[in-house]
Amino acid sequence: MSASRRTAAILILLFLVFQVRSPASELAADLGGSPVPVGAGPRALGMGGAFTAVADDATANTWNPGGMIQLERPEAAFSMAYRVDRTRSPDRGDSNTSTANLDHVSLVLPFFVGGAQQTVGLAWQRQLDFTRSIAFEQHEVTSGSNSSLMVDGSQRAEQEGGFASVSASYAIEPLPGLGLGVTAHGWNDDWTMNSHYKRRDQSDTITSLAITFPPITLIQRDEIDNHRTTTVEKGYSFTLGAWWQATPSLTVAATVKPEYHLHLLSEVESHQRSTDVSSSTVIADSTTRFVYPSEFIYPTSATVAAAWRAYDVHTIAVDVGWTRWRDYRIRQGGVTSSPVNILIDPKRFPDTYTVRLGYEHLSILPRAVLVERLGAFYEGLPAATRIADSSQVGQAEPTVDDFYGATAGLSLCLRSVLYDLSAQVRTGNDVGAGQYGPLTQSVDILTVTARAGVTCQF
Repeated sequence: MSASRRTAAILILLFLVFQVRSPASELAADLGGSPVPVGAGPRALGMGGAFTAVADDATANTWNPGGMIQLERPEAAFSMAYRVDRTRSPDRGDSNTSTANLDHVSLVLPFFVGGAQQTVGLAWQRQLDFTRSIAFEQHEVTSGSNSSLMVDGSQRAEQEGGFASVSASYAIEPLPGLGLGVTAHGWNDDWTMNSHYKRRDQSDTITSLAITFPPITLIQRDEIDNHRTTTVEKGYSFTLGAWWQATPSLTVAATVKPEYHLHLLSEVESHQRSTDVSSSTVIADSTTRFVYPSEFIYPTSATVAAAWRAYDVHTIAVDVGWTRWRDYRIRQGGVTSSPVNILIDPKRFPDTYTVRLGYEHLSILPRAVLVERLGAFYEGLPAATRIADSSQVGQAEPTVDDFYGATAGLSLCLRSVLYDLSAQVRTGNDVGAGQYGPLTQSVDILTVTARAGVTCQF
């Protein structure tokens, strides 16, 4: 093959590789899809997250600051969690990740001033988790009257980390049985030391181009290895809460978390190598490093809840939540996109809802109190529809991925110390297109979380 003909073939191949690979392998924007809200404390986890109208311990400043007026003594609490995620795809089998983290530390102090019960609190909380493992293979053939293009490759992404906040809370009881509260959250990696995540993207693709006239065959291998660390530079948010003792056995509550903005900084090191397999010639081999800022916008959410206590030993609670996902977006380089799918206008994503149910039972023992808990929940998260192949990449539509879960928990109270243990199983079937793989694939997700914690009263 002449030098000019080979050069022309290389240029054609590079153009076609870009056209075929970029849409098919494009995952979500900088954050890799929707984060997983962590929540605070094993007690709430054991009740399926139905804790907004309960909110009567040291985690109330994160769930519903209005409920802090129920506290009569100072409390301190912390909890840790171990989580295992398994994703299963018909095309690539299972992929598993596991993490262990400190989730929550808090201190609350009740006091009585000016004829009103009041409470202040401080907390550190790991609020959003981005840990996931993404792996998939790509096999595509495109044929024309005079040519054929075949792409075979594998891609893998590993994400680990999350965003944490430090917060200060205040609650007051302006009327008997009515609690109003606010929590101010500060987001900064220097303060929290845990507001960043790391991601590594690897791909190895072989592209074959065959042209019948003039007869040209070219095989090219492209290897990419990207390392990225994304850190929260600054940000602020608020949680507004109300709690009302409607009757001696019934409480109702509501919380609102207005939209907030986090300023991020990403540091990227990218190594790319392209080889002409036909002649064993290295076409390109380069390493680049760069830093770029972005802005993460998390949407407004609200929850209404109720809890019913019977005979001081049974509690049944329900939470219904709403999130305005059309405002969930990333701004980077003057471009605004959705972290769920960069090809879909963020404004097109529908609002979603969550429903959480919880049950708690107290067993009074001679020297201790044993508490058993059960819970169940439904979560709707923003998603994109799966497409047949990369040629239909622009046809992905916004949709909702459905997740369901069940929880159980156990607590042992010995004098002024409460020991908590809980577990949660969360599943989603045929979900995650464009987030846990390319837009052409969806997965089944199974997440198991175990959380343990200690609460002390003073």
